[in-house]
Amino acid sequence: MSWREFETLTGEVFRGLGYGVRETGGGGPDGGIDLILRKSGRKYLVQCKHYRKNSVGAGIVRELAGVAVREKAHGIIVVTVGKFTRQARLFAAGLPVRLIDGTSLLSLMKAKDRKRVLPYRRPDAQNTPGRSCASRRPFP
Repeated sequence: MSWREFETLTGEVFRGLGYGVRETGGGGPDGGIDLILRKSGRKYLVQCKHYRKNSVGAGIVRELAGVAVREKAHGIIVVTVGKFTRQARLFAAGLPVRLIDGTSLLSLMKAKDRKRVLPYRRPDAQNTPGRSCASRRPFP
């Protein structure tokens, strides 16, 4: 699967979960924000990372957090077919950032097929790095 097909697939997953999705067209494999999601009056920025062998690091998450502030987004979502480094998970903890790795993306694809919404994290739940990111972030 090419990076462009991965972005299209990611957009379709979020459409199936009830989000309005606008594909930005990107400028190539790392063209910045790939998708803009809207749901319940909220705006989320998505970057898709087609990393199979390498993990997505904290630098990418940090950069996107700055873009979210500039674009007045309610949060950011980073999606990869691979994994995230421990530093990326630690940086994202407590921020309006959702990290979706390959395993979590498959879970979302199944949820889309069942017409479910994204999981909601209980306010008293532990935010422990190393656990699946899909179950830790409150997105509508």
